[in-house]
Amino acid sequence: MSVNKTENSGTWKYVLSGTFMLCLFAVYVPVLLFGDTIQATVMLTGLVIAVGLGILAKKSPKLRWLGDFIMAFSMIGGMISSILWTSIF
Repeated sequence: MSVNKTENSGTWKYVLSGTFMLCLFAVYVPVLLFGDTIQATVMLTGLVIAVGLGILAKKSPKLRWLGDFIMAFSMIGGMISSILWTSIF
């Protein structure tokens, strides 16, 4: 039983993207628990943005294109939120 590239190429990109994001957060969570508060809040803000955009892209057919830019938007949102978190803490 082999995997044909044309059959499953659309679903694999979502699986690999989700796995990469999950691994990214799993690696950095222990570091953030013992690290700086601002780093932890920026990472959690990026996580919230990524999950929110993922849900939004899945629910709305017109916004399905957001699924391709979730990581970029969550990183930009995390960078913008770091300015706000720095002023709070």
